[in-house]
Amino acid sequence: LSLAALQPWFEPPLSAADADFPPSPLVSNAPQEIESIKFLGQLSPGDPFAIALGISEPVSKVEALFLGQTIVFQQIDGRFKGIGLVHQNAEIGDTDFQVLITSSNGQVIKNTFKIKITPRENRSALLKNNHALKGIKDEQTDERFDIESLLSKSTLEPQWSADFIMPAEGSVSFPFGAKMILDGDDYYTHNGVDLSMPQGTPIKSTNAGRVAVSKSFPGYGNTVVIDHGGGIFSLYAHMQECKVKVGQTVKAGDVIGLCGSTGKSTGPHLHWSLNINGEYCDPLKIIDKR
Repeated sequence: LSLAALQPWFEPPLSAADADFPPSPLVSNAPQEIESIKFLGQLSPGDPFAIALGISEPVSKVEALFLGQTIVFQQIDGRFKGIGLVHQNAEIGDTDFQVLITSSNGQVIKNTFKIKITPRENRSALLKNNHALKGIKDEQTDERFDIESLLSKSTLEPQWSADFIMPAEGSVSFPFGAKMILDGDDYYTHNGVDLSMPQGTPIKSTNAGRVAVSKSFPGYGNTVVIDHGGGIFSLYAHMQECKVKVGQTVKAGDVIGLCGSTGKSTGPHLHWSLNINGEYCDPLKIIDKR
């Protein structure tokens, strides 16, 4: 994976003095209380995004309301950062984004501005006629049911306290959203990113959280799921070995397993998924290339 190919931060200007924020069409009528707004990732239906707010006044809490979801912010590196999702059925065009800032004296200030939702790029990659994956649809359907039953039980408060990172260096062998087709049948849409890398490569947690799953499945093989709080989960599958136990807390960069080819797999790789508020999305979209 070439990190240079990842989407950059979009940084709309909010004042002439803020020279670090070049023009962007994503944000309009930004509020005066917020000195800077940055989005990481294109804002398209089905995509996650990271947002960073620059707020100079002392505050005790920052939240946002967007497309029916509540985004809880963490203070990181001098900015308030949050992770959200543009729903699959979101309409293209300008959409309200409301920020709720609780000051140090308890006063809640509401700020609403517009952000632009852009059309999603087409996913044309296909995986055809690979008999090593026969039966993967039925097996992973059962596994997803077991895993997704946990997704409504996320820790309420975010557990992450730094930017999300890559779990390992590797090349994208099969992208998020691509179709898996076997013997002419449309099996399912790929719910993660496959990263090709050597057997035994250490796999790291993309951010801090609590281990919700650490077990072997027929399709996914050796799998770890981490609850990052606030409705955010990451999944790591086909590993040679799981290095963590359920209930264990991890930090960003902690080794949680080793790359392998367990379950329904055609060779050593990591299947890496991100789930936000019950929807799978492309984890590469919230990785800062810098």
